[in-house]
Amino acid sequence: MSSQNQSRYSSIAFYVPEEIKQFFIDECSKVGLEAKNVQCFSANPSIKDYLSIVFERGQKYAPQVLKVLNMLQRKSSIKIEVAADRKVISLSGVSTEDALKLIQAADAIKITDVESVKTSESDSKPKK
Repeated sequence: MSSQNQSRYSSIAFYVPEEIKQFFIDECSKVGLEAKNVQCFSANPSIKDYLSIVFERGQKYAPQVLKVLNMLQRKSSIKIEVAADRKVISLSGVSTEDALKLIQAADAIKITDVESVKTSESDSKPKK
C-alpha cells in the first residue's frame, strides 16, 4: 500500500568553503533561513560536513536562497553549482527565473572559491 502521508519538511544541502561559511550562515539568517552545520561520519575524508537548510514543503525558499547566493558573489569570487537529478549545472549566466527553478529542484548546491580552484589547477599542470 502506498501512504498518502508526505513529509512536511524537506532540506537542501550546501557545500560551502570554510572561509565563507560563517558569512553564508549570517546572510541566511538575515533573509529568514536557518542554515545549520551537519557533520558526516564517512570513510571518504573529503566529506566532513556541510550546511543544510530545512524548509516546509510548499514554502517559497528559493528567492531567499538566491539572495544569499547573490550576496556571496558580491563578497567573493565564487562558482555556484546546483545538483539536481544527478546533473550538475553552473548558475553563471543563468536568468533569475531559471535560477529559481534550478534551486527549487536542487538536492544540493556547491559553492567553490574561484581563486582556490585556479591555484589547484595551476599546481596540477605538468611543468616543462
